[in-house]
Amino acid sequence: MVTKKVKDYMRKEYLTVDCNSTLQDVLNKMVENNTNFAVVKKGNVICGIITDKEIFSAIASKQDLEKIKAEEFMNACQLVGINPCAQVSEEDSIEDAIKVMLLNGVDTLLVYGSFGLSGIISSRDILRAFKK
Repeated sequence: MVTKKVKDYMRKEYLTVDCNSTLQDVLNKMVENNTNFAVVKKGNVICGIITDKEIFSAIASKQDLEKIKAEEFMNACQLVGINPCAQVSEEDSIEDAIKVMLLNGVDTLLVYGSFGLSGIISSRDILRAFKK
């Protein structure tokens, strides 16, 4: 059996938003781009990931999406260092990606390659690997 690799199912193009964007702006961009997550950046530095779960949390707690900044609700992280995001390598197997998701309680992972961040893989992307 051939091992299915993360690089074959990851998204190389993904939505990025500025950490000062409001949750309303992020929600609007997610809908426009038909995605359920965005990489949050401050300049060229990744500072987190925001998913529909964070936006749902803000909506459920009746917060004003126009007043909340992405950095207040994102899953904060760095590509390396003391607070890394859940991440995998392009060369990792799909099964390894599933394990990382389960261990970290997330459904979106940063994917890194030789030159840093190369994409994103979500649980939906992983499901494609098992479609017959």
